Amino acid sequence: MKLLIVEDDAGIRKLYGYMLRGTGHDAEYAENLAIAGEKLVSMSECALLITDYKLPDGLCLDFVRAFRAKFPSSGVLVATGSLGVDGELRAAEGIELSGILRKPFDPDEALELIQLVLGAYKK
Repeated sequence: MKLLIVEDDAGIRKLYGYMLRGTGHDAEYAENLAIAGEKLVSMSECALLITDYKLPDGLCLDFVRAFRAKFPSSGVLVATGSLGVDGELRAAEGIELSGILRKPFDPDEALELIQLVLGAYKK
């Protein structure tokens, strides 16, 4: 399945790649919202978006809305190290999260959540 991962920290992008290696999933990576937007336009399918909450060019909220508009049945996980954003994320209109990854996260637990969300994906 196709995934889109938006993360500005190169080390965490590398960790996602390591976690997903051998799962059979095909991930596209973007280090900011501008690049993620370009990738979103060109994607014809995507089962899961994993995005950092706070990126160098803004918060992920508008991007998640755009992703949801294009892929309404896909999963969305937001990763954050910021405390107190759960309520803001859950209350934001058009977001509909599948879950929140708390940074720093345990790779095994994160992969378990990713697999759970992908298991519920329906094209």
